[in-house]
Amino acid sequence: EGGGEGEPAGNGVGTFAEVVERLGLGPVAEFLDSLELKGRWEELGGNYVLRPEVGVEVKAVLHFVGGAFVGAAPHVMYRYFLERLAERGFVVVATPYRIKFDYMETVDEILSSFDKVSVGLALDYGPIPIIGVGHSAGAVLLTIAASIFPDAERAANILISFNNKP
Repeated sequence: EGGGEGEPAGNGVGTFAEVVERLGLGPVAEFLDSLELKGRWEELGGNYVLRPEVGVEVKAVLHFVGGAFVGAAPHVMYRYFLERLAERGFVVVATPYRIKFDYMETVDEILSSFDKVSVGLALDYGPIPIIGVGHSAGAVLLTIAASIFPDAERAANILISFNNKP
């Protein structure tokens, strides 16, 4: 399935290194690395994970899915928002994706990516709530996921700027 370091993420986007290589963005990636934008983010199973600092009580896991055009790099495009949530005790799992006309396929890829880290997080933190957070198209995708899988372990979904295609 991939998704480990250097392996295909299985989410239609690939790892950051794969995308950089495919697009010939080596110098750009080096520049971004020099800005230390990655911070404490970990790339796990095709997701970007940000854990609260040691000593901060963990409240929940937030599964974040961003908007269509910035969904491929949620840990960069939503960095300040997501880092503030981690500071307040939330484990943030930001799942990158590439939007497709077939929303069902995109939902499947997002959920498959999240599944790759959810068991490990449950082992790390025990029984804590999982909350979906979606912005724009990400809100639509999480709504579809909740409709298809109503028994999925989600305490709630937070939908920010929910919209839909015309």
